[in-house]
Amino acid sequence: MVEIKQKISSQVLCMDNILFMRSCKDKQFDVAIVDPEYRDENQPDIANRKKGGFKTWLGAPKEEFFYHLFRISYEQIIFGGNYFTGLINKEGYPFLYPNNNWYVWDKKIPRGMHYSQFEMAWVSDHELSEKKINTRMFRNRSDAESWHETGKPMELYKDLFEIYLKPIEEKLKRKVSIIDTNLGSGASRIAAFVLGYPFTGIEINQEYCEKSKKDFERYIHKNSLFLPYEIEDDLWF
Repeated sequence: MVEIKQKISSQVLCMDNILFMRSCKDKQFDVAIVDPEYRDENQPDIANRKKGGFKTWLGAPKEEFFYHLFRISYEQIIFGGNYFTGLINKEGYPFLYPNNNWYVWDKKIPRGMHYSQFEMAWVSDHELSEKKINTRMFRNRSDAESWHETGKPMELYKDLFEIYLKPIEEKLKRKVSIIDTNLGSGASRIAAFVLGYPFTGIEINQEYCEKSKKDFERYIHKNSLFLPYEIEDDLWF
């Protein structure tokens, strides 16, 4: 029996996400999934983060980031969206408008610890989403720790994609294209590849780019017998 493999685009660009988005066409991607920094310089624990490896920390994104994010994608999934609900676009409306389409990550962190027990992602519900999903929850089933301070489990992204992208895929009758402007650990890229979604990841930190690339290649090699896809060459700046 001859094994037939499907080719899927999976690329990473190591560059500033604003510069990349400025060069993109309107609605170039179907879905943007992002996990931006949400703290500004005057907020606590930034100094500790800088000491801990956030060498290219740029602070919380401003209006231009969200302007381009909404311009280049039909749908958006924004982790930490609860920190950005006050940002207003040029028309005087909030970028992250009120809805009941949130994705909540239960980190299973015990009470009494400093860290938040939950993380919330704001999910758009307009142009491509005919099916109303409402708020959904993912409980962290993995004890594996990421080398990235804000890394998320790959299984979280798989769950997120299966819930919110499947209805879009069914409507479009094709695979959904994904842009992640804050790649970080690269877990979103692996999940997209496993599920067969064309993916573009942007990350300004060269060290993170290299580490996420190695993790991606290691995962693909380890699981190659179970993945019906071939990887295209990465594009690097």
